[in-house]
Amino acid sequence: MLQESAGQNPQQAGAWRSVLVGVVFGADAAGYCLALATICFSGALAAGLGVAAAMFLLGSAIATLFMFRFGSFRLAMAIAQYRPISTLAHAFILAASTVAGSADVRVATAFAVIGTSALASGFMFWIIGRLGLGRFLRMFPYPVLAGFLASSGYCWSTRPRHW
Repeated sequence: MLQESAGQNPQQAGAWRSVLVGVVFGADAAGYCLALATICFSGALAAGLGVAAAMFLLGSAIATLFMFRFGSFRLAMAIAQYRPISTLAHAFILAASTVAGSADVRVATAFAVIGTSALASGFMFWIIGRLGLGRFLRMFPYPVLAGFLASSGYCWSTRPRHW
């Protein structure tokens, strides 16, 4: 913790604390986004790793700004989620590896798949929230939902190569 000296303004000490927390959270988010990009952009998509990490970080920053501006909780931080990415990463790699062309075409295909799935899921979540359908999800216990996600990821990772 930063200690306040006798001559230091309390508002200035609060600003330094905010800067310090922002630097720590920013470094954490950068590492997190790099790890997620490494999961998605490996193998045939390795050429897009740097761009993917930057896009995940930019998306997290934009989502955080939107949450700060339009949300009711001012201390929220949005970041790319690892749960859906870990189950969909194989689909990104599969979609990119089936495309004929250069590495740039494969990376662009992977970004198109990621963007389309993000927009579609965001739209569906908005519809579910707007219609108040979240109460139906409460019928399923968390271990059941977690098991479903884990099994879908396992099925993708052990699929036969002729799919």
